[in-house]
Amino acid sequence: MYDNSLGMCGKMGKVIALYQLYDRTEEEEWKEQADAILDRLVSASIYPLPFDYSFGLIGIGVGFEWLIRKGFIDACPDLLLKEIDEVLIRIIVFRPQ
Repeated sequence: MYDNSLGMCGKMGKVIALYQLYDRTEEEEWKEQADAILDRLVSASIYPLPFDYSFGLIGIGVGFEWLIRKGFIDACPDLLLKEIDEVLIRIIVFRPQ
């Protein structure tokens, strides 16, 4: 189901699934796997990612927001998502009409 992209159909979707599995089973193995993938996701370059939900930046942003709201990660969404927001704004502002 998950591919090698970073969005919801890729690594971010897998991270969310693993955290939910951990939440339901309390088996540390699932949290450790989610943490490891999330660490790689955070350190990955967002250039040149697509900006869509399934495979790109929007999916990553929504995923981080969900993880923060559900309490799986402790972070300030404004700081965490600043770079993604800036890229998305540039894409929207400068897209061809």
